[in-house]
Amino acid sequence: MFFFKTMKKKAKNQWNMPAEKKERGVQVRYKIFLKNPKRILECTELLTKSVEKLRPYLSVRKVRRRGRTYYLPYFLTVAWSRQIAMKWIREAAYRKRKTSQSSAKALGISFLEGLQNSGYGSQKKEELHKLAIGNRTYARFRWW
Repeated sequence: MFFFKTMKKKAKNQWNMPAEKKERGVQVRYKIFLKNPKRILECTELLTKSVEKLRPYLSVRKVRRRGRTYYLPYFLTVAWSRQIAMKWIREAAYRKRKTSQSSAKALGISFLEGLQNSGYGSQKKEELHKLAIGNRTYARFRWW
């Protein structure tokens, strides 16, 4: 249950609109999570499962050695990888919203795509993992 509370809090902070559009962000969250009180548990399970499926395990850092810049792979912490997954879901929703869909509908579709391992978030995860695996030969430059 603790995991869900922190996820809900982070999602609330992550999907807030800018200060001038704060009321709009509240309306979007209301449409997704509180529209039907009987389905709140289903929505929260959908959120947590889609975030867990889109969660990257590897990332890269730029490190300069001997006058060259290398991308060094490293493992992400659980909290940071969840944050990245939520960011990708939000970005996917914003991209869908530009195609004349409502914000709530676009965010719901992004959750479903995350659950099915398809869409923008899945592509970003695959790209990041390919980059990290491709640069694993430079892992010897790590010193931290």
